[in-house]
Amino acid sequence: DILKGGLFFTYVNNKPRMIGFVASSGVLARTALPSASIASKRCSAFIATSPVPSTRCRIVQSKIAMMAENGPSEASAIPQESKSLLQKIKDQFPTREEAKKIVPLALMFFVILFNYTILRDTKDVLVVTAAGAEIIPFLKTYCNLPGAILFTLMYSSLSNKMSREKLFYVCLAPFVVFFLVFGFWMYPNIKTLHPVEQVAWLAAKLPPGFAAPLAIFKNWTFALFYTLAELWGSVVVSLLFWGFANDVTTVKEAERYYPLFGLGANVALIFSGQYVRFVSQVRKGLPPGVDGWGVSLRYLMSAIGVGGVIIMGVYYYMNN
Repeated sequence: DILKGGLFFTYVNNKPRMIGFVASSGVLARTALPSASIASKRCSAFIATSPVPSTRCRIVQSKIAMMAENGPSEASAIPQESKSLLQKIKDQFPTREEAKKIVPLALMFFVILFNYTILRDTKDVLVVTAAGAEIIPFLKTYCNLPGAILFTLMYSSLSNKMSREKLFYVCLAPFVVFFLVFGFWMYPNIKTLHPVEQVAWLAAKLPPGFAAPLAIFKNWTFALFYTLAELWGSVVVSLLFWGFANDVTTVKEAERYYPLFGLGANVALIFSGQYVRFVSQVRKGLPPGVDGWGVSLRYLMSAIGVGGVIIMGVYYYMNN
């Protein structure tokens, strides 16, 4: 029961029902109304009294008697006070305790999707330029599917041996290391790493139906980059991030703030697009004879490396 604005009322099925009003202020005491039933529960009211019996406050007896005889249908409902627009806006922001979780999670999600956008665009350019678009279905069948199965087996095994925090680092670090190695060492040495002559010899011996598998073998570094870039979306976004987010947030917080993460994903697309545009401008300003695509890859993979460090740093902060 709640005393508010000189009125006594109780909540029945989440709706306020008035019991009476206070004639004068005083010390509150509780008493039960005989035979008063509201939603099959005994109704009770507050009677206001003062330290001096002669100044005892009075409750409107007719209203109480009506409730006792006829139930809540005769009681007048008191609407809840409407919140101001400013208060409604303020309620949408996280509290200080919630912000300690939501803000780092939003930053982590932003960086993960920033990296994923760069990787998704880069992998298509590499593969289509080197072997044509017709190789993509074969990459998804011969590389992505086995890679996903292999990672699932590895993750299942490691999850039984490592803590959740250590498993996060073990799963994320190989992605970041590979993309840095690819941009600064693999791509500049593709002429040495790609078995061009061996594939040409095999192509002369094998039927034309082996053209796609031979193209994958010939450009194996690009195929590996394509596979890991695809796994970034499945592993880092779906498994690592959302698994961690579900561990540290309550259901109520998830209902309020998960949609905002989707908004952050769209913002990440904008920022990644602007960064790719900046890299393109740098490439245009290079002198003749410089491998512009190689320079662009170093810029892009550097961003992936910095993003990976930020992700692990935020994860470390939230766990400690």
